[in-house]
Amino acid sequence: MIRGIDSTELAESRIGDFVQPMIWSYSTDLGDLKWPPLWQKFGENFRTLWVASAFKGAATAAEMYTNPRQHLKNHLQWVEILETYARGPERRVNVRGIALTGWQRFDHFAALCELLPVAMKSLGVCLQTMLHGSFDAEVVLDAVTTILKCEKQISIELEYEEDQICQYPGFEIQHLVEEINFLDFPSDEELRGYLNPYQIKYKVSNQWMLRRIFPRISHVRETLRSSVLPLRRALTDFYDEYTVDEWMEINFNPLLKEYEHYSSAVEEILEQRALPRRPFAVSLPPK
Repeated sequence: MIRGIDSTELAESRIGDFVQPMIWSYSTDLGDLKWPPLWQKFGENFRTLWVASAFKGAATAAEMYTNPRQHLKNHLQWVEILETYARGPERRVNVRGIALTGWQRFDHFAALCELLPVAMKSLGVCLQTMLHGSFDAEVVLDAVTTILKCEKQISIELEYEEDQICQYPGFEIQHLVEEINFLDFPSDEELRGYLNPYQIKYKVSNQWMLRRIFPRISHVRETLRSSVLPLRRALTDFYDEYTVDEWMEINFNPLLKEYEHYSSAVEEILEQRALPRRPFAVSLPPK
């Protein structure tokens, strides 16, 4: 990595005569790049360079939904750095431009990152922020709303915009994925505490708690069931069958299978009128 190479060594290599480096970071905190000697070194050894941000992907290796605000923070960090080291009185480098990257995978063998239609809000907000050099919510969100032909002003908060309608290609994919992402799932504590594999195996749990959890489990299951065909049709309009199958197998099918399992398990446990006494029978491995 060039960041870690001594300036004298870079000068002796004359690498600046042959390349224009890309300085990249996709984090919400670019504190490691806000170091004047680093940009001084870049300026001394490279006539021009580029920087790179991310409007989707780059968060985790398997993500279904794009968080616009997270990527906005990344771009605001880059605005600050460019204002300081490429344009301000402390200018040290000549930056040709910024590449807004949209990751498809972390590497060739990794799962798919978020699909492009799901990230259109994030892309629009990040582009407008870089064009204006700042984030004025009213100005940026109004511009993106117009560009994406949305009926209501878009939101970059983590919420399901249920009654939003936009006319950009792929909006149906974005809307369906957003609905699934913001379903009212039971908490991990509820599932681990009252519907874990051990309890399901022996059909025993706190039935009062299960009656509280079950409406959410049932709602998730029914929403997923009703989304299968519309989601597959929408994906097929944009992607080949291999990509559609991969996305469904990673993000959707396991979730539907999981909630079908939870739903059946709750129904079986709630049917019990007499619960077994502890300790339960243990299946020991053969000697």
